[in-house]
Amino acid sequence: VIKFLLKSCHDGHVSKFNHNYTSIRFEDLEPGKSYSFQVQAGNVMGVSEWSKKSTAVKTLTSISERPGRPRIFSSGITWIILHVDRPFDNGARITGFRVQRREISMYHKASWGHEVLVEVPPMRRISSAEDLMLEPPFELMLDHLLAQTTYDFRVAAVNTHGASEWSIASMRGRTEEPLVPSQPPCPSIDEVFPTNVVLNWTEPESHGAKISGYIVEQERVSGGNMHLANSPDRGGGSNVFTFDKPPTSPGGRSDMSDHSSPMHSPLHRHQMVPASPGSVGDPGSPMSVASAAESTASLASDLDMHVHIECNHFPSKRIDNLTSGYSYRFRLCAKNGVGESDYSPWTPEVVLDAGAAGEKGPSWDNDGSLVAQVTIEKKGSLPGPGAKKR
Repeated sequence: VIKFLLKSCHDGHVSKFNHNYTSIRFEDLEPGKSYSFQVQAGNVMGVSEWSKKSTAVKTLTSISERPGRPRIFSSGITWIILHVDRPFDNGARITGFRVQRREISMYHKASWGHEVLVEVPPMRRISSAEDLMLEPPFELMLDHLLAQTTYDFRVAAVNTHGASEWSIASMRGRTEEPLVPSQPPCPSIDEVFPTNVVLNWTEPESHGAKISGYIVEQERVSGGNMHLANSPDRGGGSNVFTFDKPPTSPGGRSDMSDHSSPMHSPLHRHQMVPASPGSVGDPGSPMSVASAAESTASLASDLDMHVHIECNHFPSKRIDNLTSGYSYRFRLCAKNGVGESDYSPWTPEVVLDAGAAGEKGPSWDNDGSLVAQVTIEKKGSLPGPGAKKR
């Protein structure tokens, strides 16, 4: 025997080696793949038949190769997207990447931390370095970052054997400036009582600056003898109160107009007219005291016509000191360090009935249609002024 021929059954490659050796070491095989072989012996007369195939042997797998340097592809207010070239997985599919970041600041020393695992979708097996070069990079989305902050990143590939070595740090990238919060959704009226309601809402997107609070706008939409003309601007401006005009006589003249009789001569400005004892104009008369108390109560009830209420960052608020028997609606805006958001849509009008005991108020459905308020009145009680059954 002067030679041996060894054939790899998976690709038909034949290797020739000296007759002095009866073993050979194969290099550059793919990890995690099964191989079998056949052998021939040769002398001066020729070569033998191929032997039977050897038992298939599977090569081992291991942790992935070290990834290359990650690249910052794009950024937003609270997120950055990294691109990472696919490293050789050594036979075990890469399932994700461990990512660490450093916050670069002049106020503290940068250190690696805030590790997250970013999963990646399955990709086809790679059998050569040339094929690996043609593969698209992995795209890693990193969110929950601080706005207007500089970061760098390093990554390690993860497969069934664990994590690879850390890559070198990426170039530095910076997130964008924060914005005002998004417009909040319409609040829900979850509980209705005779003089208060409970509002709840979903926290809107903060856009990089933590929400510090909310402003709830309350408007009474029916009842009362004082009407509020508010500025159409968001937030209000100055509030203007207008009173009903005095009634007019059938002839079209005001009942408070001057008459030609001396008994009804017009008063000059600042002129004082003494009130007779016991009359309404007498401050000490019972009628004047009752009238003053009634006017005070009426004025107090009209103070809730249009109100802005400052709230903390918790997305819920109990609105108190409302007037039973009237209808109200509400909307809100969110605040952060940049400013205030747009106001949410108005809630439907909710009726504060004297018999209300925590029922859910009206709401809008997904199609914008009204879902009626359920009002439970106490037996024998009468609805308040302006109350409606829904």
